Amino acid sequence: MFGGILRNFFTIPEEINPYEVLNIPETAKARQTKKEFRKLVTNPSREIGVKACLAYDIICNKKNYIKIGDKYRVKNKDHWYYVLVGDLNNLQRLIKNNKSLLYEKDALGRTLLYLAARNWYYNIVEYLLKNSSNVNEAQNNTGSTALHGAAFYEQEIIVQLLLEYGANTKIKNKEGALPSDDAFTISIKDNILNTEKDEISIFCNELISKGFARKLELVKYNNEIIGKRILRSEKKIAK
Repeated sequence: MFGGILRNFFTIPEEINPYEVLNIPETAKARQTKKEFRKLVTNPSREIGVKACLAYDIICNKKNYIKIGDKYRVKNKDHWYYVLVGDLNNLQRLIKNNKSLLYEKDALGRTLLYLAARNWYYNIVEYLLKNSSNVNEAQNNTGSTALHGAAFYEQEIIVQLLLEYGANTKIKNKEGALPSDDAFTISIKDNILNTEKDEISIFCNELISKGFARKLELVKYNNEIIGKRILRSEKKIAK
């Protein structure tokens, strides 16, 4: 297993200095901040990875945090917080009580799926996809999908998972970039481009775009994929 599963348990700090965690000055530009975050987010150490996710979110979204000296503390431990720190159990608990959380976007227009994919939480990405999160939902501010995020932040195993669930490789973000354009490595780019030749995925995405299907569901046996099932859209079911 990968991303948020192999990382050893540790106590999540209540307060952190995001600039210290990412090893950048407070005057760092967005490009440098993204670069340093990408270096740390795939670290197999849970402590390093989670601190990096929190640090990056603090810098991007300070209004969700309380500043105490040179450190920051989260205001509310809600579903957005749990997807940042990789806490699947508490995330499941909240979603079980309120399914609409699956479809929410935060103040920056991001979905739970996008954040989980970007942050290397394989188990959370899989849970969200199994529970009807839209694999192709785009962020409001950038137009990027979870596949764009996973490809850019070097999350190869999550790229593969998203592709298995029918992620559309032809969606362009607001900069006009396809997920393959945003891929950080050649192997991720090749993985995405090779999927574009998969006739099942092409057929499924055509049905989804026309409103006849709502998602592609994997059929597994002993954790091995043995088939793919296309779930039709209720709107198109004949009366």
